[in-house]
Amino acid sequence: MNNYTIFIKDNETRVVLAEQVTRDLTRELKKNGFTQYPYTIEANSQKEAIQELNRQGGEHLEDLSQFVGNHCFACAIIVLSFVAAFLLSL
Repeated sequence: MNNYTIFIKDNETRVVLAEQVTRDLTRELKKNGFTQYPYTIEANSQKEAIQELNRQGGEHLEDLSQFVGNHCFACAIIVLSFVAAFLLSL
């Protein structure tokens, strides 16, 4: 398995073997608007590296969705409790 570094720009992705990444390459890609993904991806090929990145991104979005959903539900309960307390105090 190889380690890949991924650079992302809008809908464009550049996948480079981690040992081939140089400062000059990084500067050039950043100058062209690419952002370096902060972690290296371990995969057998560039295609698998992109698939792994997409899988990880999906997991992160799912976790974020659950986190936000749980907090919104808790906030809604608190707001309803305050409204009920206010109405009962009248």
